Amino acid sequence: MTKKYPKLSNNQTIRLGGLIAVSCNRRPHDWLLGALERDEFADSDPLRLTDKGINELARLLKLLGISVGYLNDEPEIQATSDQR
Repeated sequence: MTKKYPKLSNNQTIRLGGLIAVSCNRRPHDWLLGALERDEFADSDPLRLTDKGINELARLLKLLGISVGYLNDEPEIQATSDQR
C-alpha cells in the first residue's frame, strides 16, 4: 500500500509561495502581491502579512503537514529582524 502525500492546488501553491516571500520580507512578483492584497492577505506599504494572511499561511502549511509554532505570539515562520 502506498502512502498518499498531501497536495495543494496550483492556486494554493502560488499563494503559499507569495505568503512565504512576504513573511520573509521579500517582495513577490507584482501580479502575485496584487492578488495577495486583493484577497487581504498582505499589505505592500509596509510589506507585511495581515492577520488573515498569517492564518492562511498556517492553514496551507498545515494542509502539507508542516507545523507552525508561535514564539511571543508571533508565528515562527516569520523572518527575524536579523534575516531581513
